[in-house]
Amino acid sequence: MRPFPSRGVRSASRSVRLAAYVNAGWMTFVWVQRIRNAVANDEPNPTGAYVMSGAMLAGAAVLVAAATASPESTATRALTRLVPAAHGALWVVRGTQIAMSDRSVPFIAVHEVLAVASIGLAVWAWRSTSAASAAGPEVGAGRGRAATI
Repeated sequence: MRPFPSRGVRSASRSVRLAAYVNAGWMTFVWVQRIRNAVANDEPNPTGAYVMSGAMLAGAAVLVAAATASPESTATRALTRLVPAAHGALWVVRGTQIAMSDRSVPFIAVHEVLAVASIGLAVWAWRSTSAASAAGPEVGAGRGRAATI
């Protein structure tokens, strides 16, 4: 019986943790900046900016907490897929709205870059969790023991 996870499982859990941390960091950067812009620009009704930012920051916080506590768990792999996927989906919608709006070219360009980066990171996170799932059973699984969740 091996007391430590195999090299493949350790590498896969590092990959999941890295994808979770990078996505959470990116989300934090984007949405804290959005709050700063809403405050600095004296928007007449910034409620939507605050609600969306709060939801995305909460998702980032949950992602970091899960990846820190148990990067090998099925729940962490699911969160590392779902939170960035939700963020990417938001940018698919918002990026399309912004691209079709009557805004300045630099404004549109900046937001399309944010959209592409967010979607790309979501795809990377999804692929990282797929690789982790393919790496083998979770720590503690095998030899008659159930995998931890």
